[in-house]
Amino acid sequence: MYKIKNINIVKWKIIFTFEKKIMVKTAIETIKLIDGEYTPQEAASILLAVIEEKMKYHNIHILSHEERFNVSNESSIKRLKELKQSREEICQLVELAKSDNKRLKIKSNINIELV
Repeated sequence: MYKIKNINIVKWKIIFTFEKKIMVKTAIETIKLIDGEYTPQEAASILLAVIEEKMKYHNIHILSHEERFNVSNESSIKRLKELKQSREEICQLVELAKSDNKRLKIKSNINIELV
């Protein structure tokens, strides 16, 4: 939504200045990221892609932090270890589904909160 903030007339030109208003229903939004049933191969592809991107993010964040501040970023190092563990658990679950000839049902929401 845009609201006219100011109107100026300069040499027969009308100049409008707009002020943008963003309407937020709530301070917390939930976005559905993944919702479906997948073969083990599809599930591995989806889940490992998400995990790998997060791992790349934290690896870059660790290097950047060390380069700029000459100290380790302990929170990213800890998160990277957690993500590696999650990757292993996903691989084990996918292998179990393959061996049992099962599909995987995955639901994932992202909660975003203004803080």
